[in-house]
Amino acid sequence: MKEEPDISVIEPLYKFFNFISQPVAVAAQNGNIEWANSQFLRFFKNQKRPANLNEITEFPSSGITNPFSFFSEKLNSNVFVQPVSNKDSYDFIVILDTKDSSRLEKDFLNQKLRGFAHDLNNILSNILNSIDVIKSRISREDENYELFENISNNSNRAIEIISSLLNLDNDPIVQKRRISIKTLLKDLHRAFAVTLPEKIELELKLENNLKDVYGNYTNLYSSLLNLCVNAKESIEDNGKIVLAARNENIDTEINAVNGIVRKGNYVVINVEDNGAGIPEEELNKIFEIGFSTKIKNYEGGIGLSNVLEIVKGHNGFITVESKPGRGTKFSIYLPAAKDNDIESGRKNKTLLITEDEEALAGLLSDLFGSYNYNVITASSGKETLQKLEEGLHIDLLLIDKELPDMSGIDCIKEIRNKNLSFPVVLATGSIDDEDKAFGEKFANGYLQKPYNFEKALTVVKDLIG
Repeated sequence: MKEEPDISVIEPLYKFFNFISQPVAVAAQNGNIEWANSQFLRFFKNQKRPANLNEITEFPSSGITNPFSFFSEKLNSNVFVQPVSNKDSYDFIVILDTKDSSRLEKDFLNQKLRGFAHDLNNILSNILNSIDVIKSRISREDENYELFENISNNSNRAIEIISSLLNLDNDPIVQKRRISIKTLLKDLHRAFAVTLPEKIELELKLENNLKDVYGNYTNLYSSLLNLCVNAKESIEDNGKIVLAARNENIDTEINAVNGIVRKGNYVVINVEDNGAGIPEEELNKIFEIGFSTKIKNYEGGIGLSNVLEIVKGHNGFITVESKPGRGTKFSIYLPAAKDNDIESGRKNKTLLITEDEEALAGLLSDLFGSYNYNVITASSGKETLQKLEEGLHIDLLLIDKELPDMSGIDCIKEIRNKNLSFPVVLATGSIDDEDKAFGEKFANGYLQKPYNFEKALTVVKDLIG
């Protein structure tokens, strides 16, 4: 780069440009950046500074003689270009709008945080899949089963919290997982009991063989905590809160706040108190946004309107019964997960799992193997293609999107170019529009990482039995 470009019209000004706060550069007719002030250089910090304006956007031809501007997505900044006469031709002064320059720092930080989140999710995924292997080898009656459930639920909760903090997904139910309601309510009972004064008793009543549900552990926990806090605040003197859960087969439709509880199997969670109760004229208002009958001392609640939205997001229903002076009872109906009796795969079904993380590949192999699938692993796209070229017959390929030698997407394209038509499932940490468009053309399904094994098993079963 020239220190002082041979541009006579701005020669008296370029030293001045070094002292102003605006990032300024000078570009030649072909778009090459010939000179830049110190602010322009600082704007890019650790990122590579462009050598030509075409690296920022498609630069117009050299015949441009009028000022123009554009928004650069790469820079998250407006770029103003002023043509300057230089004898028989035009050069350009380029000015960057620094109002949004902080976005560069935020984007860089977000990128680092997402990298940390990816690493943490991989660690937690290994923990979860290890627990799944152990659980597949012991019965529910084993004295250690509940401990493994607790590790699994809290690992899932950590994943949900990471996702929420980084806003990785706008869906309030980030990813549905099988949740042990028994473990969740025991966790809630243990945590909430220590916040209660001696005059309030907290009772936990759980039915034996309580079924699981699918959903978001953190959101369900927050919803039930909110109901418990409301119950606590409704009791002015001595009182009692009952936290209970049972299995129920609904054969007669029930009126709920958010519709009709349809026939089927549900887990019903009750939060009941013998406090002040709610006047009848206010029962229809309590789920409205911002509605409150009193100023709460507890600031951590999410509000009954949010509770209702979370329950709806789990395809569930909520009812409320209350009378002044006789207490309140909230009942949440959540669809029960089917018993953990997903049909075993057939021994003549072969899966090829392409995953470069050795420990995770081994865990997936053990898990699918426990359901009588034949499992073969590969650690790269090239190894996958080599196995297929050697004549390996498979019924399904499960492949990670991010691989060391070639992407899972490129590998799938090569497989389809060879007219191999077996089902393919792409595993990815995030599904964007490009992935969806690709999937409609080449893949048969997606799995979000970190793996939820039961969901993975269901996807495989649906594709090949």
